[in-house]
Amino acid sequence: MTLRARLVLAFALVAAVPLLLLGLVLRHELERGVTREYQAALADEAGAVASALEAEWRRVGGQLSELVKALDDDNRLRRALVQPTGDDERYLLESAGRAMSLTGLSLLRLVDEDGRVLSSGHFRAESGRAIPGVIDAVAANPDGMTLLRAREPSAGLLTALVRADSLAIAGRRFFVLGGVEVDSAFFTHLPARRVALRPGESADTGPDDGSVRTAADLVVIAEGVDTTGSAAQVVVIGDPVPLHAALRRLNVVVAGGIAVAVALAVAMAWWSAARVSRPIVELADRTSRVDLESLDVDFANDRTDEVGQLADLLAGMVDRLKQSRNRLAAAERRATIGDLSRQVNHDIKNGLTPIRNVLAHLDEVAREAPADVGPLFLERRHTLESSMAYLDDLARNIASLTPEVSRRPCDVNAALRDIVAVGGSDAAVSLDLDGGDPIVVADPVAVRRVFQNLIDNALDGAGPRGRVDVSGRVGDAAYRVSVSDDGPGMDQDQLERAFNEWYTTKATGTGLGLPIVRRLVLDLGGSLRVETQPGRGTTMTVELPLDADQEKRSV
Repeated sequence: MTLRARLVLAFALVAAVPLLLLGLVLRHELERGVTREYQAALADEAGAVASALEAEWRRVGGQLSELVKALDDDNRLRRALVQPTGDDERYLLESAGRAMSLTGLSLLRLVDEDGRVLSSGHFRAESGRAIPGVIDAVAANPDGMTLLRAREPSAGLLTALVRADSLAIAGRRFFVLGGVEVDSAFFTHLPARRVALRPGESADTGPDDGSVRTAADLVVIAEGVDTTGSAAQVVVIGDPVPLHAALRRLNVVVAGGIAVAVALAVAMAWWSAARVSRPIVELADRTSRVDLESLDVDFANDRTDEVGQLADLLAGMVDRLKQSRNRLAAAERRATIGDLSRQVNHDIKNGLTPIRNVLAHLDEVAREAPADVGPLFLERRHTLESSMAYLDDLARNIASLTPEVSRRPCDVNAALRDIVAVGGSDAAVSLDLDGGDPIVVADPVAVRRVFQNLIDNALDGAGPRGRVDVSGRVGDAAYRVSVSDDGPGMDQDQLERAFNEWYTTKATGTGLGLPIVRRLVLDLGGSLRVETQPGRGTTMTVELPLDADQEKRSV
């Protein structure tokens, strides 16, 4: 995993995890708030229903109180209650209906102390019917609200919020039972959604079914069934579908917000990681170009952070490498000169020894038999010529170690084509060169000698049936030429000794080819790199600096 990927992952986790947690907490709190507001709205509606019931209950009580006063002042009614005869009896039967129409009540009864209906406003035919226990049940709940399920002409039941009052006439007590019908129309003027009557004794909330019970105390009396009364409550039933829809929209909004926030966090993390890793990548690219043969990499910068400190450390390292390379080159030069002197001394002695032996023999024969000197010289002449040729070749090879270099524009591709064209090996040589004519600033003779040596070595390594590939590519500021063969390659020990003077693996080699190549490349301001593996061949890569105009054209 790259540094940029690690930074993106770290930044994304640091930003996304808190956002996710915040989003979940926010969603939970918003859901609680929406649900709480929904339940509070239901509770307010339930309170409004309870208040409406209580107000209606008080209104019924006030009307009954006024009605009792009016009845008590009605002498004809008083007479009809004591001795109902003729018209007075009919007046008594119609009295509840007249009073009910005046008061706007839905149910009105005039009942004697035995529980017999004397006059009924909502159901005239029930006059004379006994309703035992009803008056007692209503009277037993003087401070609470009572719902009465009474008979009506349609043979159904009328549910009414009732109250009872009484009056005394001629030593007898009579009761007035009146109320208003509690049905769906009763709650139409209220903001409640839906109202139902349910058994129960305490107020509670039911979030599962979206209902809220009122806190009003109600007693339900059913005539002829339960005259003792049973506790009940009016329930406001809410519609949970809008609540659930609102919660779903809330989830969508919160999830979308979290997704957008996380996407922005990841984008910002990518941007920040790119900003952080870019200078490190640039340093890595510069560092990759550092080589003992090419230490001109510039690490100059104006940063004051850790990246700037690292660049300064690398610049110091390159400076130390330059100094170490110079010291190493000087030490190597001294060692090479010493080795070369010893080797030259040895080789000169090898060439002089036969000459010295021939001259000593001639001197001895000249003293003892002067006449035989001529024939002996002719006989030993080949030895003298062979030794002189050996010394002449040795002198030329030694002179080639330090050739004179003159720099001028040079076409590398043309030199490579000429070398391959005049080759005499059976091995196949292929050329793959960049188009155009890459111009380097170098000595044409030195360039020719460099690549002639490299291609000859590759042909020797590839053998008669082998293959040599020569490729040329224009880089940022240099022309890179690679010479590859499919020969036996070199092991580590051979590679370390390949550039030592006088080291060779050829039966007829002098061991000076690669040292000369390296010296010429360094003198031309270039670099030489070797890639090899036993059994997989060898690749020699030379980079030579482009001419300034050529470099501009390549850019």
